[in-house]
Amino acid sequence: MRQESLFGRRGKRAMCSVTIGGAAPIYSESGLNGPISSILFPINHGMLYFTGFTVIEPFLVHAPVRIGDDERAAYLALYRKRVLELASAPTITYPKLADYDAQFVLKSRPRSQIDGDDIALNPPSELAVKARPARWR
Repeated sequence: MRQESLFGRRGKRAMCSVTIGGAAPIYSESGLNGPISSILFPINHGMLYFTGFTVIEPFLVHAPVRIGDDERAAYLALYRKRVLELASAPTITYPKLADYDAQFVLKSRPRSQIDGDDIALNPPSELAVKARPARWR
């Protein structure tokens, strides 16, 4: 029996919606905390994908305590749009079990192509980003 069919979630979609205390650069490849995709990997892959969900790219809001009302409204509008369009929202692609060898190591693709390191950070708009203090851009 395949792992996806064990939990009855095959064909269903799931998405993390996350507010993050720090600015986006802190959660980059060279940032203090590393890529947000690495932090969310245990949830996106280990809890959602492993149990059969199709994993939608997360909706992220960085440093919400440091944004103004206009930017907050822009994020809320983007979130509403994302929720209304979940059926066609971009997904994270993970390799299938058949893509691994007997030691559970990928047969061909480099890990960097599947970790989700290219997850979009959901900027609300150029206008809202310009409204942020320079130290948070």
